[in-house]
Amino acid sequence: MKFSSLVPSVIAAAGIAVTASMMPAEAAMFGFNNIQGGDTFGDSIVNQFSFDVTDAGSGQVSFKFNNAGPASSTITQIYWDDMDGILSSLSLDSSKTSASGVNFTIPNNVGNLPQGNNLTPSFDENFEVARSNGQGGAANGIDSGEMLGVLFNGSFDSIIAGLNDGSLRVGMHVQRIGTASQSDAYVNAPGNPTQDVPEPLTILGSATALGIGGLLKRQQSKKNNKA
Repeated sequence: MKFSSLVPSVIAAAGIAVTASMMPAEAAMFGFNNIQGGDTFGDSIVNQFSFDVTDAGSGQVSFKFNNAGPASSTITQIYWDDMDGILSSLSLDSSKTSASGVNFTIPNNVGNLPQGNNLTPSFDENFEVARSNGQGGAANGIDSGEMLGVLFNGSFDSIIAGLNDGSLRVGMHVQRIGTASQSDAYVNAPGNPTQDVPEPLTILGSATALGIGGLLKRQQSKKNNKA
């Protein structure tokens, strides 16, 4: 294949790569903080918990909760304190939930975040998802290496702003921590820095650009060898 015949294809692919890489990554990752003045059993493993917030389109926003491990632990309840009323229509998202071992429900009556009164202001629960009843105190929860997805109706930008300024808070109760099977609670901190989560097209754009660079380099090398 002649080098000149590759130019149109390379330009087209480069255009796709640039367009994809310029698309905004409408997603952010948040971590959790320990609740001061509360239990300390799980303080050392707080960094293994996180959640991604993604613009799901059609006026919906996705929350995906991750228990990365490796410490033994199970997330059993998750709560939202929505001070400005920016969330509505909570539902479970099976597409972002571990296929087996994780089974959550939406209780008819919202419970209380353990240690929530130690926060300033106190945690006021508006929404909750909880592991469905099963054998054992934490059966069907989010164990190490598992995840859970939920959906809300709402504005992605407003939700990210709320998580950053503290008007929207997410808390969770974790059980079966360590060999002693203790429990603890966590909350995302106001102003907690977010990390952009690349969308598939962004990753594709970068990979395409790298592939084009390698192809041009090989073609130039062949051309130089023939000279």
